[in-house]
Amino acid sequence: MDYKLGVKKMDQRIRNIEITTLGSLKGALWDLNMKIIQVQLTDLAEVEGITWVQLIDESSATLFEKKSVRNAGKGLSFSSFKKTYPLYFEIDGQRIYGGKLLINYSREHIYKEVIRRALIVFISQAAKTFFVSFLLVLLYEKLITNDLVNISSVLKGLKLSSTKESTLFPKKREGEDEITILQHQIEEMYQRISQINKENADLLTAANNEKRQQEAKAQNAARLASLGEMAAGIAHEINNPLTIVKGNVHAITKKIRSGVDINNESILKTFGKIDTAVERITKIIRNMKKISRDGSQEALSDIVLKDLIFDTLEYYEEKFRKADISFNVSFGNPVTVSVREVELCQVLVNIMNNANDAICDNPNKWINVDIDENESHVFIRITDSGSGIGQDATQKIFNPFYTTKDVGKGTGLGLSISKDAMGQMGGDLLINEDCENTQFVLTLKKSGNIS
Repeated sequence: MDYKLGVKKMDQRIRNIEITTLGSLKGALWDLNMKIIQVQLTDLAEVEGITWVQLIDESSATLFEKKSVRNAGKGLSFSSFKKTYPLYFEIDGQRIYGGKLLINYSREHIYKEVIRRALIVFISQAAKTFFVSFLLVLLYEKLITNDLVNISSVLKGLKLSSTKESTLFPKKREGEDEITILQHQIEEMYQRISQINKENADLLTAANNEKRQQEAKAQNAARLASLGEMAAGIAHEINNPLTIVKGNVHAITKKIRSGVDINNESILKTFGKIDTAVERITKIIRNMKKISRDGSQEALSDIVLKDLIFDTLEYYEEKFRKADISFNVSFGNPVTVSVREVELCQVLVNIMNNANDAICDNPNKWINVDIDENESHVFIRITDSGSGIGQDATQKIFNPFYTTKDVGKGTGLGLSISKDAMGQMGGDLLINEDCENTQFVLTLKKSGNIS
């Protein structure tokens, strides 16, 4: 409002120049009285708001020019306004052009005056506010702050996870004001939180126990599922050596009954065949026990990795041969690792079963197992002829109950349990996303590198 009023006055002042200055200026210009011209225009240049005055005669020559020092800008950017007043003389009824008066003016002084007034009001109000605030702070500190600081220190040291009920404010504020009510409410809240924490701790313990039981059941189910997948093939594997045993027993029994002379060399040869077949059955059953039993509580032990892989994967050679799957194992250098033997067998069996299921319908079926190492770790790379499992499945493949198999053909627990088992042995189980086929990588620490 003040700024608009100042602008209005400034515009009126400029309009008044026509009345107060132009008449006498025409006379001085006609007489070329430079002294009067200089006095008049110098005074005009000092009028508040005018920044520049110039007088030009009829031939466009500058007779007078002056910039106002008083009204010069102080670095502020304000628009300037230009006013031009043509000067004419009336001689014998004719208007003769005698020159023109140019005036530049600015509204900067109006802005400064408004700012000055605003600052005065602001400073006076700030002083009043500061004084009143100072008095209020003194009263607030005396009546409230000390108790709030006490409450703040109590809250700062408060352990919200505590299950022990204790008194937070031994010395409570007297009266029934807001501070006292706040102390009581904080006390009651803390007691309630402690009680809830105790109840949650009991529930968490029970939930953890239930979780461990469910995990044990899930792991057992996954082991039995793997065992079930192998059952038919194992039965065939056992049947072959049993047939050999039965055939050799029948042959030697027939010779004895027929009275044919049997020399010791023939008996030893027959018993050697029987012993080999029994050893084969024993080995198959021993490997079945490794797959079926719970090895999670087994201690880490040093084993020759080549022997474990050979015993575990021996069954698959015959199975893959019958399924027309090319199966190759590259052992590399003999190396000893510290693992839980049973769990590592179960992990290998799970991955081999998955690979078999994944490529069973491929026209080109193959599975390769390669072993390499560095100074501290051994890497078992199991690659099949599949084209990978896709980026989306890669992010979820190790999640419990996630499976890419058809309904009823997988529990979704095998890889989750396998990854957890590898982690507990100080190793890891990953998918190599850079491989153009499907490749799982088992990482194991060498003996002497268990941390």
